[in-house]
Amino acid sequence: MLKPVSQICSGQRDTLVEPLSSSKVPSFVVELGLKTPVLYTMVIQDPLNHLDVKLMLELSEESDEFESGIVTCHFPRISGSEMKKMMWDDEILCRITMVQYLMKIMDELLLFCSHHNASNLRIYTDPEQANELEVYQDFVVYTDHVLREEGEKIELIILTDPEIFDEWLDYKERVNCKFRQFLERTEAANLTSKHKKKVYMFQ
Repeated sequence: MLKPVSQICSGQRDTLVEPLSSSKVPSFVVELGLKTPVLYTMVIQDPLNHLDVKLMLELSEESDEFESGIVTCHFPRISGSEMKKMMWDDEILCRITMVQYLMKIMDELLLFCSHHNASNLRIYTDPEQANELEVYQDFVVYTDHVLREEGEKIELIILTDPEIFDEWLDYKERVNCKFRQFLERTEAANLTSKHKKKVYMFQ
């Protein structure tokens, strides 16, 4: 069994639709909204697999703690309940699909940071969702439990310089390669070709 592995940015562009296949249903949709000069919303959807999340992104200037700007991302819980129903609660397939979705989210966050010249990404999320973000773990340089107005949160800090972005792309390719190899070996595990197609559309 696989170990659980743990573009866009302009205030002038509100919506980006990035079809990754010839399907009439776009496999990945990003909507970027500007609320104030330093506060954005980013909605990231995978309509094919019924996944969506709305992130709140805050821009901060350099400080004593960070030499350059930082993007703070408020990362809510992703339910995935509709995806699980569609995949008949197949634990392995659901995990693969969720990890690939989380990797797409990180793509967008890193590009957002690059656009705003921020060399650090801070993520606040609740402890349960933090467990789902294991795919980011190799890039987390600092983690802490913090108490905020909205309750207990896990704080994650990820560096976002160009070298890290290149390392992330290499890491993502290795993970996807493992998934492809795994799916190719599971003909006897009752994973239908329809299910495989849904996963491959992330590639």
